[in-house]
Parts: sequence; C-alpha cells; structure tokens
Amino acid sequence: MARSVLAAIVLLCVPVAVQAQGLGDAAARERQKRKTTTGKETRVYDNDDLRAQQPAKKDGDKSKAAEEPEAAAAVSSPEPTYEGSAAERTDRVDNAQKALNAAEANLGRLEARIKELQDKLNPMSPSFVYGPSAGMSAPGADLQVREELRRTEGELPEARSAVDSARKALDDARSGRAPSGAR
Repeated sequence: MARSVLAAIVLLCVPVAVQAQGLGDAAARERQKRKTTTGKETRVYDNDDLRAQQPAKKDGDKSKAAEEPEAAAAVSSPEPTYEGSAAERTDRVDNAQKALNAAEANLGRLEARIKELQDKLNPMSPSFVYGPSAGMSAPGADLQVREELRRTEGELPEARSAVDSARKALDDARSGRAPSGAR
C-alpha cells in the first residue's frame, strides 16, 4: 500500500519537474532553427516587386500605370461611372438600400414560413398538424402543408437572387458605378 502511494506521488511530481514548454518558447526555437539551417531570411514579395516586373511600354519607358496605380485603374476601368449630381447619387444609394431591405425582408419572411411549415410536419413539434394544439385537423391537412411548403421552397431561390441583385445594385451605387441597365 505504501509503495503504491509513493509511486503515485512520484508520478504526480514528474510532470511538475518537467515543465511544459510555452508556445512562445517553441516559436523562438523554431525561428532560431530555421535561421541556422538555411542561413538566410525568407524573401517576401510585395506589390512593388510585381510592378518592377511589368513589361515596359513600346518606347522602353516604365509605364505610368506602374507609378500611379489609381490613375491606371481609373483609365482602364471597364465599368462606366455614374455621372449624376450628389443629390442623385444619394437618392440612388437610398433607393438601393430600400430595395435591399425589402428583398431581405421577403427572404426572411419566406424562411420563417418554411420553418413554420416544417414544424407543422414534425410530430415532435407542438405545432404538429395533427397534434393536440391543432385540435381536430381535417384529414389530409398534412398534404396541404406539404404542398404549401413545396411552393414556398420554390420561391426561395428567386428571393435569394433578388437579395444578391439588390446587394450588387447597392455596391454599384455606393462606389459610383453606373446602374446595371446603363451598361
């Protein structure tokens, strides 16, 4: 008995004596190991390196687009910009936001209705079509619920598409791009 207690105490003390290494210690050791094995730092490439590798213009000069990326983006942008007054742009953003809110509300309404119909078909749900809370449901009520669920699920892809289109229109309005119909 005394030996087993002594063995248990020794086993419990061993992990304390061998302290666990911290994450910072392990990272520092790994960094040092990489430095000593490779002997050099790893090269990190950035946008300046990429611009330096772009082909020069025909006349041999560096492209101005490489020196001025924003100017190049504005010149080579394939998307037309919306030329309107500040008030028109604000109205456009507001209208796009309202359209997005309406599309999201419709999508939320459809998803809530689908959940409600699925609950009516779930025997474990308190709103089960033949459950005690439903009273004396008409025969075939589950068929009616299934048909409505199928129709509502059929409307879901169109509602999601409307939300995506409304988000794109809002992004276009906020960034000053021309409306989709003006392209």
